[in-house]
Amino acid sequence: MIAMGGIADWRLRAVIAVGPRCIAALQNAFWFNQSKLFLQALTASTSVLITVHPQMLDLMSMSQFLLMLGNITKTIKAAGADVRLDWLRYLITRFEPQDVPQVQMLGFMQSMLAEEILKTPMVKTTAISDAGLTKRSLYELDRSNFTRGTYDRAIECMDAVNFEIQGLIHRAWGRM
Repeated sequence: MIAMGGIADWRLRAVIAVGPRCIAALQNAFWFNQSKLFLQALTASTSVLITVHPQMLDLMSMSQFLLMLGNITKTIKAAGADVRLDWLRYLITRFEPQDVPQVQMLGFMQSMLAEEILKTPMVKTTAISDAGLTKRSLYELDRSNFTRGTYDRAIECMDAVNFEIQGLIHRAWGRM
């Protein structure tokens, strides 16, 4: 919250000096504004892509998010707003194909969500981690910084995921 900068920085420091109840109120106001933004984005959206890591804790967290999303959508519709999604899909992220529990969890998710899961999971790789650390996309990194296999595997996977999402968008727009 301090990253807001300027006057907000000064106000935040003043609130912190007053006491913990004010901090809680400020945090609640911050989360309320975030929720408002989320609601506005949801009503303006025609598609939703949810990322999930194939582990039980992340799956449970996603389940809670989906319950909340369903309740919010009902509330928005009850208020008269129109919420229509062309598609809702799940992208498996940080997937390690050698990790047996992750492979089993992916199988479980595919059995439950079948068509809603993107066919290509995004693999966990150092190339993507390095891109995140340098605040650049994988496409901006120099191939020479990695072993050929690491970079090629990451690019191949990223392209496959991006092309699958692009296909969903094109179908929603009636271009396929």
